[in-house]
Amino acid sequence: MASALPPTAPGELTLAHFVATSAFYCELSATDDVLAPGEIEPEDLGEDLTPPPGSPEGDDAAAPWTTSFPSFRTTEVAVICEDPADPFDSNRSRVRIDEQELTLLQGLGSDAELLKRDIAVFEKIAAAKFEPEVRTDRVYGIVRNEKDHLVGYLLYVTEKRKPLIFALGRKTPEDVKERWAEQIRFTLTALHEAGIAWGNAIPHNVLIDKPGDAWIVGLMRGHGKGEVDTGKEETMERDREGLDGILEFIDRGGDEDLQAFFWSYGED
Repeated sequence: MASALPPTAPGELTLAHFVATSAFYCELSATDDVLAPGEIEPEDLGEDLTPPPGSPEGDDAAAPWTTSFPSFRTTEVAVICEDPADPFDSNRSRVRIDEQELTLLQGLGSDAELLKRDIAVFEKIAAAKFEPEVRTDRVYGIVRNEKDHLVGYLLYVTEKRKPLIFALGRKTPEDVKERWAEQIRFTLTALHEAGIAWGNAIPHNVLIDKPGDAWIVGLMRGHGKGEVDTGKEETMERDREGLDGILEFIDRGGDEDLQAFFWSYGED
């Protein structure tokens, strides 16, 4: 297990307290009701993690993985504690660096390639220098463990956002629906002009923030299901098909059955 680290402040933990890089396993057997522990074997939990920036990828030493985003160690990322009496029960996706509150997206093992792909997309977003009206997530930096392996990345926090499927209803005013539709079109057009595909153009990946503006999220994270033809690659054509489905979803005021299903599990 990871070595114990002191809290950065009373009741506060860093991400290093939650991310183990090694573990120990012991097989326990019993003979005639007498327990007999086997050998204790160490295991490196970081073997499948993404190599640190600058390391060769696979056998291709000429093509190292790099990123322009700032890098932080897990010991530098404080986990925001909801209950000081039980800090280990905190949601470790809510973090901060100094006074900057952030959201952590973490991946382990098989998620390594997904993390690298995500970061490559956010590199394009950063390079495009979009105006604030292009409403999609931005990366603050990446997070490395004590062995310099990539364990996740940090997103800027936007004012509390609600999924479109909860914000939309039969009584949503037409002018509000039209504004959301136009904002989604505008953001997707800007992404496409910068050579960035959404890849997940479904209503679940549209969020409405506190001021009432629509955001596109979930860029390239896996494959969209449902409204989008899953037989196609994650292309801009697929995005346009997904956009048509989203606009239709908005126009009809959502899907009451779908909303009821998600409400049964709670809005959060």
